[in-house]
Parts: sequence; structure tokens; C-alpha cells
Amino acid sequence: MIVVLVVVAGCHYTSKPRTVDSEQARLYPRVPYEAIKDNKDSLDFILSLEAFYEEFGKDKKPYQLSVDEMKMAKKILEKYVEDGGNNLVAEPKASAKMGKEGCDVMENIKPLPLTHYYKQYLGYEQKGHHIVEINLLAFVYVNYGESVSAYLQRVYSLPHDGGKHFGRVLVDLTDKKVIRFSLNAVA
Repeated sequence: MIVVLVVVAGCHYTSKPRTVDSEQARLYPRVPYEAIKDNKDSLDFILSLEAFYEEFGKDKKPYQLSVDEMKMAKKILEKYVEDGGNNLVAEPKASAKMGKEGCDVMENIKPLPLTHYYKQYLGYEQKGHHIVEINLLAFVYVNYGESVSAYLQRVYSLPHDGGKHFGRVLVDLTDKKVIRFSLNAVA
């Protein structure tokens, strides 16, 4: 009997909350998670197709990425960073909200190591090319009781400031290359 109680107590202690306590949710509605403190093998998340239909213009056709496509995009990004391409950072202009992004302002800002970012992947077709957008997030705030995984598969997350802690990468899977690597400005 004592062994059973110890095992149950041990399991309860290490498990993440599965139910939402309404008082706890009221006091702490959002919980911060930092990628640097998380398991390095579980920092990559594919956004569900339903979550980003409203994020794209008419010239982009969203599609659900496969795990293999996500792994390919990640490998292309890792090679790009390994080859030193990560030091050229395009800073989006203020017109980004209108869907027109300028890449003419270049800064020599080093990003955090890729293992310090949650990576949120979403795919779309544009002009016959398969494009993967990768949102780089050093930390996220999720609803109390929700896992980072569930949140990043459900919610398109791209802050507009935060400096090198947040960024965006576009990978052309058709041409197998990074076509944009940008970090956010500091607000």
C-alpha cells in the first residue's frame, strides 16, 4: 500500500497540469516558457492548417506541412546558420502589416543559437514554390494548463518586437534554400 502511494505521489509531482483550476487561471492566465529551459528534442512545431488561413494574402496558398517537410526545412536552416548566413539579418519595414516587407535595411546582429528558439513551421505555395515560414520564439506565453506544443500548433505566434529573441525565416523547399532570415527590432 505504501509503495502505491509513493508511486502516485511521484507521478503527480512530475506531471504537468491537465485540468485548469479556475482560480489559478484567473490569477495567472498566461504562463511563460523559455526554449532554453525546454527539452532540445521538442522545440519544433507544425502549425495546423486551420490556424493560419487568415494570415495569408491571395497570392499564397496555405497547405499542411508534413513532418518530413518540416525536417527538411529545419535541416536547410541549420546548414544556413552553420555556413554563417545567420549574420545577415533583414529588418522588416513598418509596411510589413500591409504584406509588403522591405529587406533593404541590413544589420549585423547575431541571433541566439537555434536550440534557444521554439520553431513554429507553416507552409504555403507561392508562384509554384513550396515555402516554409519558420517563426523563431525564444519564449512564449501560453494559457494556464495548456502545453507549449498544443499552443504552438494552434496559435500563429509572431511578435513584432523583442530583438534577437524573436525572428522569422523563409525557406524555399523547391530550391532548397533560405530566402529570408530576419530578427525583430527592439521596441
